[in-house]
Amino acid sequence: MDVENQHHEWFEEWFDEDYLELYRHRDAHEAELLVHWLKQKLGNGLDGKLALDLACGAGRHTKCLASSLNCGVVGVDLSLTMIHQAVVNTKDCLEQGPSPTFVRGDIRRLPFGNNTFSFILNAFTSFGYFQSDEEHQLVLSEVRRTLIPNGWFLIDLANPVETLNSLVEEDSIEREHFIARQVRTYDSDRHRLTKTIQLHLKSGKIREITESVRLFQKEELLSMMSASGLNPVDLIGNYGGGKFLPESSKRMIFLCRRTG
Repeated sequence: MDVENQHHEWFEEWFDEDYLELYRHRDAHEAELLVHWLKQKLGNGLDGKLALDLACGAGRHTKCLASSLNCGVVGVDLSLTMIHQAVVNTKDCLEQGPSPTFVRGDIRRLPFGNNTFSFILNAFTSFGYFQSDEEHQLVLSEVRRTLIPNGWFLIDLANPVETLNSLVEEDSIEREHFIARQVRTYDSDRHRLTKTIQLHLKSGKIREITESVRLFQKEELLSMMSASGLNPVDLIGNYGGGKFLPESSKRMIFLCRRTG
């Protein structure tokens, strides 16, 4: 039996057609809830402005931003597969307003000039992939650099306390082209949650992927944002805008403004 292993950073090779099939249950509903809350919070503050969906994936948040807010939207992602899917997923935005633009790029070195965006969104735990906290700090610095003065930044992470308390160590998921066997472990020294996924393909091959995400405590992230010139003004615990409860909220969502 052949086994295909990855040889690069996991996020450089994983976001492809197999990823889309495995996580097909992620639909637009959560994105719609979050953007609805954001619209209530910011009112017409983004009218005619430019927004960035940072690590946009297949574009579900990009589409909601473009459909619900009266602003232009750019999506950036490292994966060409994700960008191509995002273009497909947002094609009907043309009927409602300007179509989003998508750019391939590394969020540690954004391909945009200073003071470009009025709002930047980083949704669904797409922060924490890198090996060092210096790299994560660089992402936040890039956010501040590309935001206009007093621009808005929303970052959406898993609440580490609830995530670890409810951790399912092993499970399996059946899809059309494979069965995925998943094993989750947590390294408390490195604060990293690792999920090893074996895709048992119908062809007989096995593809193995290891997702590894740094979990940030609330205080850690507050310190990192402060160091980058980002000032948190709100914290919610779910996509509908519910209060953040440290022990039970599934999400940890900060709304910030650029200082200076």
